[in-house]
Amino acid sequence: MFSKTNVTLEQCTLEFATAFAAMPPLAGERPLKVSHLGFLSQHIKNGTFASPTWAVVVETATGTRYRANGQHSSAALANLTPEEFTIAFPTGLLVTVEEFTSDNLLQDGFLIFDMFDHPKSARTNTDIMGLHRAHHPDLAEIDVNLLVHLSNGFAFFNATRDGGTELAPRQRGAYYEDPIYREFALWAAPYHNSRHAWLFKKPGVVAEMYNDFVLIDETEAKQFWQLVLTESHPDADHETRELSHTLRELAQKQKTVPQTRFRKEAAKYFRRFRLGLSKANSVANVLPFVPTESTEQPSA
Repeated sequence: MFSKTNVTLEQCTLEFATAFAAMPPLAGERPLKVSHLGFLSQHIKNGTFASPTWAVVVETATGTRYRANGQHSSAALANLTPEEFTIAFPTGLLVTVEEFTSDNLLQDGFLIFDMFDHPKSARTNTDIMGLHRAHHPDLAEIDVNLLVHLSNGFAFFNATRDGGTELAPRQRGAYYEDPIYREFALWAAPYHNSRHAWLFKKPGVVAEMYNDFVLIDETEAKQFWQLVLTESHPDADHETRELSHTLRELAQKQKTVPQTRFRKEAAKYFRRFRLGLSKANSVANVLPFVPTESTEQPSA
């Protein structure tokens, strides 16, 4: 059996972090991941590294203390030079140390290890998006999953243009700080349960939607994409219906189709749609004026 026997708040110095990083680990501890160390190091550099929580297990029979949690964060801190540590934490750094005691570490080791960073308890990118949504009352009624899908499209859009900011998945809620992204989300929300709402899950398609909406013609884009998402144009051969079918066929292919292909097809059909509107307007402008018989009586 094991139990939590103590919790302390320690002043974390470089020496303390180095000692914790060198502590014997709980048997089976995962190897150090360079990517995770880099993630933590970037937070230290940015000044966003918060007070960590570490854990030790004391084996009753021997009194030996084993590290159970805090491998990567203690290593990231231990890798700093004294000067870097002082610059990063000029007012000091606190660390919470949880202590567990086990009288059968062989039996308890798995259960203790499984308590920390369990996938089922981790906050997902969708959970984080909920925090971003809470900062924008106009987005309060929009499904948080839709906001995630749209933000993936915004990232794809920005990744392919000069000066664009491609945010990491965990940070994409920040796009909604810009009113233009919120405006697009508010337009998209009513179609969240439409016939082809699955298109919002395709970053390449959303990127083209947003491009059409912001950089080409908002009115025409809204008209076109409404028809695509609902597949409701009365003409079975209309560009919007053809695009719906084309994108569905791409999505159903056994081999994964790159998002660039989805966007390319969407852009092609939107150009055809705009060309059709342009021709229709041109014809309307050159038609001869045919007066209709007036039913009004001439004034006296």
